[in-house]
Amino acid sequence: MKYLETSPLASLGCISLRAKFLCVLTVSLLAGQSPLLAASPLERILPANAEEPIILQARPDQGVVAWAVEEQLPSTVTPLEISHGGSYDPYTNKVKWGPYTDVLARDLSYRISIPGLGEVTLAGAASWDGATPVPTTGETILLIAGDGGFTDWLIATFGNNVLGTPQADPQYDGDDDGNPLLAEYYFGLDPAVADSISFTLEIEPGSLGLTLVRRQAASQLPTILWFSSNLADWTTLEANPPLQLSVDGDRETIQYDFGDLGQPAFIRLQMGD
Repeated sequence: MKYLETSPLASLGCISLRAKFLCVLTVSLLAGQSPLLAASPLERILPANAEEPIILQARPDQGVVAWAVEEQLPSTVTPLEISHGGSYDPYTNKVKWGPYTDVLARDLSYRISIPGLGEVTLAGAASWDGATPVPTTGETILLIAGDGGFTDWLIATFGNNVLGTPQADPQYDGDDDGNPLLAEYYFGLDPAVADSISFTLEIEPGSLGLTLVRRQAASQLPTILWFSSNLADWTTLEANPPLQLSVDGDRETIQYDFGDLGQPAFIRLQMGD
């Protein structure tokens, strides 16, 4: 995590003549007071995806006179819907709030717009009464999923802390049922329960069909079908888009129709690139 440079409250938005007066006044008011028993907290709460807001929970202690918050963004990110009168400085890529002259708890929030896919690392800080800025606690990395929702599903199932661990590997099989995580996601299985994939082969004269159940969001995953007549030599199989037979919640039943392959057929379904 990259922390912000240390600086007085002025660097966090104390720029107007009135705000400068408040900064000076803060020093004079605190000169004869006992120091605060604990630093006021500022915690970042990350959403499951970039469509929801990022929240900075600011909780000023009683006795704080003036405070401000800023969030450092990567250059690839543009903030949207900044709450509580906050503003964006495009030259420093910072979102800034304040200065505030009260001790009201605020859930400062904003959303982000990011081109393409990627990982967003955030670094924030708060300055309480002009003291050295205190770094934000909480999570700092928001992963923007673009893999058919697999990463969003991982976070929703196991929490943000799973990212970057072996348990987030698409090939990880935590319940030892022979289905790696990516298959658990694709086919709508439970990664904590030893369960099996639901599919059927329908063989009719001149036609071979494959029917299976999968998550609807998994349709965004690249899917490659392979064909072999001997389990040794495989070639990609051109198939028409699957036909959606039914929908049940977030799952759908689909059917691939391969037509007449004219020889013994083994079909392999590859998820992802």
